[in-house]
Amino acid sequence: MLQIKRSGIGPHLYINGGWKVWQPKDVNMVFDEPVKVDSWYKCEISCDKSTVNIKIFLKRRRIFDRIWVIPAGVFMFKFDYKDENNKDQSSYMPFSLTPEYGSIGFRAWGPEKAFIKNVVVKKI
Repeated sequence: MLQIKRSGIGPHLYINGGWKVWQPKDVNMVFDEPVKVDSWYKCEISCDKSTVNIKIFLKRRRIFDRIWVIPAGVFMFKFDYKDENNKDQSSYMPFSLTPEYGSIGFRAWGPEKAFIKNVVVKKI
C-alpha cells in the first residue's frame, strides 16, 4: 500500500497478518513541497515485481518521480503473548516476502479523506 500524505508517500506492506510501515523520509519519498488539498493531481504508478515507479503531476508539471524497491528476503515478526503465569512475553517468527503478486485498491480511514477519479488499471 502506498499512503499518499501531504508531505510524501509512506509505503506499507501487509505481511502474514501484520503491517510493516515506512515513513516518507525513511524511503526518500518526501515531496519537495506539500501537496494541496484543493488541487487535482495525476498519479501514475507502475509495478514490475519488486520495482514500483511513482510519478505525480500537477497540471502538466511533474512534481514527483521516484522508484521504490520493495524489500526482499525474510522479515521477522514479533508476537506478544502472556505465558502460563500471565506475564508478558515476546516471540519472533520469520516470514519470507515475495513480490510475485499484489492487489490494487483505495482506503480512507479515520480522519483521512480523498477524492479519486478516472482510474485506469492495465496489466503490463
